[in-house]
Amino acid sequence: MAKFSSPAGPRARSRFLSASVPWLRAIAARAFGNLGWPILLKELRADFRKNRFFISHFICLAAIAFGILFKIWNGRESQLTSVQLGRDVFDLFFIIQYMIVLIVFPAFSATAFSEERVNRSLDLLITTDLQAVEIVWGKFLATSIYCLISVVATIPLLAVSTLLGGVKLIEILAAYGFLIGLTVIIAMIGVYFSSWFQANIRSTLAVYTVVLAFSGYSFYEYGELDKLAKQSEGSTLIGQIIEKYSYQPVETGKAVLEANSFEKFWSLGGFFIMGGFLFAYLFLLAANRIRPFLANRSTSLRILTLLFLVFYLVRQAVEFPWFVHLAREEHVLGMVAVAALILFLAALAYPTETPALSRPGGGGSRVRLLALFQYPFAPGASSGLVYVLLLTAAASMILAAVCRAAAGSGIPGEALARVRETLLTLPFYVFAFSTLGFFLSGCGFTPRYSVLTVFFIFVITALLPMIFHFFNWKDGIFSFYYLSPITLWWSLAGADMRPEEGPKFLLFGAPIIHVAKAVYGFLGFFFTAWGIYAGRRAVN
Repeated sequence: MAKFSSPAGPRARSRFLSASVPWLRAIAARAFGNLGWPILLKELRADFRKNRFFISHFICLAAIAFGILFKIWNGRESQLTSVQLGRDVFDLFFIIQYMIVLIVFPAFSATAFSEERVNRSLDLLITTDLQAVEIVWGKFLATSIYCLISVVATIPLLAVSTLLGGVKLIEILAAYGFLIGLTVIIAMIGVYFSSWFQANIRSTLAVYTVVLAFSGYSFYEYGELDKLAKQSEGSTLIGQIIEKYSYQPVETGKAVLEANSFEKFWSLGGFFIMGGFLFAYLFLLAANRIRPFLANRSTSLRILTLLFLVFYLVRQAVEFPWFVHLAREEHVLGMVAVAALILFLAALAYPTETPALSRPGGGGSRVRLLALFQYPFAPGASSGLVYVLLLTAAASMILAAVCRAAAGSGIPGEALARVRETLLTLPFYVFAFSTLGFFLSGCGFTPRYSVLTVFFIFVITALLPMIFHFFNWKDGIFSFYYLSPITLWWSLAGADMRPEEGPKFLLFGAPIIHVAKAVYGFLGFFFTAWGIYAGRRAVN
């Protein structure tokens, strides 16, 4: 018996596939392209013909080899055991290779794009058929391959420490994973800064400034790890790092909380995932620097911001029981502070974009649903406002769930009340500033001037209580001191904060934090309505 079907079904499916598949294909092509093979081939041919490749690699390998030989000779004179000598050799190898990565490798990537500008060849490169991501991929891969050769070439030298003993396989894998990851991040930092500056010296100084700050933090961490190594002998430097940043047994009052293998992998792998997010941000920002002004610059960044915020909050929530080196109250407040910073940066960046008409397409119901799902990630000020509001709602729900889970963990009820009140105020605060950027964009402000205006208003609003406090001015309704996050936090500081020590915490008999939420909400709706009116008037 023949089976008949309505022609609407196949047509709807074809419309859905025709709308979804190109969108996914476009994202993949925008993110990867052909991995910049023409740029990569050209850069590798040029780099390997230079004398600096052989000289730099010879010096790096010679420094590691002489350091290992000196350590072995000195260890034999000190009559160390073979196991102790193997650990000392491994630690010295890691420290020398780490310093090479921080000192030598930034110079190779800091001139990736600035050198093209000096030679006036970047404009010709952009006019080719290569996409912006392909150009960045080519520059990054050429630089990272150039540097990774030095890291991989040290494997025979590392084999000396394994022959002496005392080094575990997991420590070797962790050491090379850390060195390779650090090399990739530094290469991407160099490519990013080189896309911003016109001169080689400026981009090089910017990269080394970041590396210098990271080196200072590394020396501080090394001092802490050296203290732990003296207290508990029998482990390498990498072993101490693994032990410090992995979940340790915690006494919860009822039992000892032990981490399983998945949770230990999660605790250590989270650092590499966070490094991956940093790499992705730098890559997309570098690609946006060479994209045309009217090109789509925000869709990939919005997807990445959503993934990063969700991953950060989930990771911090999972780590909550093991976070014993800080008070649990500070851990929750730190989560709220980082989430607020990410949301505020999103409110600065996305609603201030150039207005764009992004309407859901026609077709079947599934196609319209897909278009509505894509709308918050589409470029434009209106979609940016919707995106920030949805992102704020998602972050608030996750943080509220963490607060409910933390209620029975020993945190004082007063501290949890402050966190809850902060979470209730955060959506109104982000709503007001995101709609302000949307309003300025609708009035014809460029994205740069919109961002600067919103940021300066934020700074002025935050410093209002300081101004009235230092000049002993009266805190009235027209001083707007209750809009400052500093004043709001003072109002939630607890019983140890007396009203005569700071601004008044009551306004018209109500707590100022409730007044601030009402004002934030009113300003948000006011800026939204005015922004829509100004945007439509500009289009017409």
